[in-house]
Amino acid sequence: MQRGVGAWFAIAAAVAAVATGCGSTLVRSGTKAPPTTAPPEVSVGGDVALDDDVAVTTTAPSPARSSGGANATVTTLPAVQIPATQPPRGTAPSRPTAGPGGAPLARHESGFAVWLIVRPGTKLSVNDGMDMELGYVNESDRSLFLDGNQRTHFVLYRSDGPDKWTAVWSDTYCDGTAEAPKDREPFPAIEVPPDGEASEFRSSLVPARCKLGPGSYLLQGFIEWCPELEEVAACDREKVTPVRSLPVDITLTA
Repeated sequence: MQRGVGAWFAIAAAVAAVATGCGSTLVRSGTKAPPTTAPPEVSVGGDVALDDDVAVTTTAPSPARSSGGANATVTTLPAVQIPATQPPRGTAPSRPTAGPGGAPLARHESGFAVWLIVRPGTKLSVNDGMDMELGYVNESDRSLFLDGNQRTHFVLYRSDGPDKWTAVWSDTYCDGTAEAPKDREPFPAIEVPPDGEASEFRSSLVPARCKLGPGSYLLQGFIEWCPELEEVAACDREKVTPVRSLPVDITLTA
């Protein structure tokens, strides 16, 4: 894994050349930063039900609930004395409402916020290259920890009918499988401090090279949180919790 520095809001103007292999690269950005569906363990070509098992909320603005919408008439109420010790009413939290480039942002109960960016777009030929970036930031007031043994960060699902999706690709293997655990001493957890500094995992794909044909797909990224840790140590794999991005619709054409 590599680490790089730069403001998380500064989106890279050029993306690395498309690779045929699998794997993802970790990059650290510099300043403030900002499925729903996939199971924590990806089955080989198995059917995947898109049911949430992690509390995830988006930060997209809710539609106006008043019948008048933005042009509704507002009645001014009499002034009220507010004690100086109370914050002004209606003060919004100083948290970003979207990821870089307006990418949909998912917030997790752990304190992580995650987003997924696909370049150059979500509709492309099977012979075109697709670059993906899974970004995350710790918005809590304490250090959080990620499993240092996680190798799969992106999974692509093919639509096989209404609400039926099959894992067909991952950034570890072309057929959608996750990397099997190795018989070795586990790596320690990765500490993510509460400093608002964003990090990204990156990968790329040329669909035809992995024998993916035209059709409708969903791409999702995830990181693995170690909820029991308060300091750097090995994660308990039985307690590791996936923190998933919102899925992105991908359309592949001939």
